[in-house]
Amino acid sequence: MEKHNREANLELIALATTEATMTKDEEFAFYMDRGLRNKASLLEEIKDCKERFKNPPKEKKSDAYYERLMMLIDRFYEDVSSMFLMEELNDWWGYGFQIRETGITLLLEHFVIMYDEGINDAGKWENTHYLVSDESFDIHQTKANLLTLEEYGNIYEVAADTVRQWIRRGKIRSAVKLGSEWRIPDIAEVSGRKYTPGHYIWDGYLPDAPDVIPDINMFDEVSIQPGKAAGEWGAMLHDKKNQRSGRAMTTKMKEKLELYLISQPEVQCINNYLGEIHQRGGIDHE
Repeated sequence: MEKHNREANLELIALATTEATMTKDEEFAFYMDRGLRNKASLLEEIKDCKERFKNPPKEKKSDAYYERLMMLIDRFYEDVSSMFLMEELNDWWGYGFQIRETGITLLLEHFVIMYDEGINDAGKWENTHYLVSDESFDIHQTKANLLTLEEYGNIYEVAADTVRQWIRRGKIRSAVKLGSEWRIPDIAEVSGRKYTPGHYIWDGYLPDAPDVIPDINMFDEVSIQPGKAAGEWGAMLHDKKNQRSGRAMTTKMKEKLELYLISQPEVQCINNYLGEIHQRGGIDHE
């Protein structure tokens, strides 16, 4: 979803949602029951979120990763506890939060009901529904602690030069460029030996366009994947009108592009997404 573009978001929701199974009154009752409409319900959901992250449904990461993630969630809880927030929001408004390797962002959101269908845990087909935002505003971010290359290398018992290579090869996509120095969020984990396709988005002008894609500002999204043969790569660029442009690349070109994207503060890497909350009891893990 795009922030501050409610009309476009509503169009996407209309295309994705299935037939409604509730009346308008039932929809509102669902929102009142599940929406995070005040500070108390928000704080309770942050605590529940922490417990759910302790038992992730997919592949487990290192114990050190979860220890640092728990500390980040605790800091976010403390930040929200100290905030002066509205005690009761207007109808169909609520709070939410998004968790990335770079930190946790508190959101103020306007909601509608999304209808969907799929296979449940028992293997049976079922209809479901949940709150989805058609407008969202960032109101706070609790940032992850940033480590030097040396500090991050100590966690994995490698030299700073090795960490620098990991960044260049796209194994650490949440790295932050501060002047000429790199910093890495303490909850970032190095991807495995096999390359994980990278997906980057941006909203705004990117300066000093890389020579591997000089027309990068004609687009706002790129996916990078390995080709069929060793040393071959492909970059698929997209724009807001869903126009696409594929580019073939060598390893050197791919690394140059990915290093450029990681260093740009306007660019977000979708791979760094860990989960988000928009209602009571709901989380999408990576």
